[in-house]
Amino acid sequence: MVQLVKANRWLWNELREACDLDHRHGRPRQRGHWELIAVAFVVSDYVDIQPWHDDSSDELWRTCGFAAKPHYRTAWRRLRELAEVADEFLFAAGKLIRRARAQDPRVMAHVHFDNTEDETHAALVHDCAPGRCPRRGNGHAAGRGRSGAALRPARQNTKTFREDRQKLNTLDPETADHERSAHEPARVELVERGGRTVKRVKIADCWYRTLDTEAGIRAYMGPRGAKRFWHG
Repeated sequence: MVQLVKANRWLWNELREACDLDHRHGRPRQRGHWELIAVAFVVSDYVDIQPWHDDSSDELWRTCGFAAKPHYRTAWRRLRELAEVADEFLFAAGKLIRRARAQDPRVMAHVHFDNTEDETHAALVHDCAPGRCPRRGNGHAAGRGRSGAALRPARQNTKTFREDRQKLNTLDPETADHERSAHEPARVELVERGGRTVKRVKIADCWYRTLDTEAGIRAYMGPRGAKRFWHG
């Protein structure tokens, strides 16, 4: 990736100029191109700078114009510094995509995001209106709990959710969509409660609320309705 950026000067020149944050006072900075190092880090499988820095090869740093790999603290400061011009990397990506689409309009026609599972810390709480819970009216335990306890349904573990998601990826799109919809909420809404926005979802005739408005919810249904939820 670094070599491709360097080979396309029409893409690299403006990015290099925008990322030159050396104010030319104090001790001279070590020669090298930190914008290329940022590209190498972003396209790697690492999420933290230190393990990436420790495992990065001397060849990579030489390709990016450095005489040798700098100390970790230097790399950390310079990469954090580039956050000030993060939009320049988006502009460069936009230029690259436009150039590619000019050659083939199918470029970027389909984009797939495959994220790592991350369970939210927010609780999922039963939220049917008092006296209007259909499952409680049918004798189920929804809407009940010991005195003073939050009415929180049981959580499904992340391992089960990951296995189900990976299984869905092996199915044909139509079957996968059907399986996925069977576990998703029937209705979702954002409402104001006590001066803050909460998300409400309806699953198996019951309403539940969460303070994490960005998290998704997957229901694991038992013979008498939803039993466990993965929330993340």
